[in-house]
Amino acid sequence: MKRIQGIILDLDGTLIDSNEGRAQAWAEALGEAGYPVPFADVRLLVGCVAHEVLTRTVGFGEDTEIGRKIRDRARQIFVKRYVPRIAPHYRAIDLLARFEREGAKLGVVSVDPPEVLSPLLRLVGLDALVHRASFPPAEGLATQRDLLKTAIDKLGVPAARTAILCDGPHDIEAANKLGLTTVAVLLGGFPAASLRGASALYKDLATLLQDFDDSVFGAPVAA
Repeated sequence: MKRIQGIILDLDGTLIDSNEGRAQAWAEALGEAGYPVPFADVRLLVGCVAHEVLTRTVGFGEDTEIGRKIRDRARQIFVKRYVPRIAPHYRAIDLLARFEREGAKLGVVSVDPPEVLSPLLRLVGLDALVHRASFPPAEGLATQRDLLKTAIDKLGVPAARTAILCDGPHDIEAANKLGLTTVAVLLGGFPAASLRGASALYKDLATLLQDFDDSVFGAPVAA
């Protein structure tokens, strides 16, 4: 039996090349609303929930009308302008197939509601996982930790037997607080130094797939 029996997948920057488009959409929506924020500042917040992106850039969040309008506009821009340009990272689909062959139970954590998440899942053939995805509630205000806790509950696998595959420091910080094994890849544009909290760090998905048997995903339960 494998030690890791459940895997929570982060899509943005990990399985699909979407981080730049995500940041551009936020920067454009903020600018349209009269709050110009440098792209570089928004880029550092990719992977954060909408409430945190807003509070850290303009000082108000989803608990305000203008905050909700900016959030919704950023999602609209992302879907219309950037989702059509997004592609899976190299070997993403091969890695997912390997997870399935190993019998791992897969789940998804996302900052998007289902209507935004669904086309992203289709890019990597994970359409069926939308029912096992964790995403912010309609009223917003969820934290990274909230989303991951919901993902663990939906997966139905103890945290000690669950790993998250991710690309950003925000995911790692929240996952470590919940006792998850964190496996990160250098595909999201974040510096390696910011991912030091991960249990394992790989250059890309191809490298992880190549080293699969020696990774936490291939490790059996100790006798």
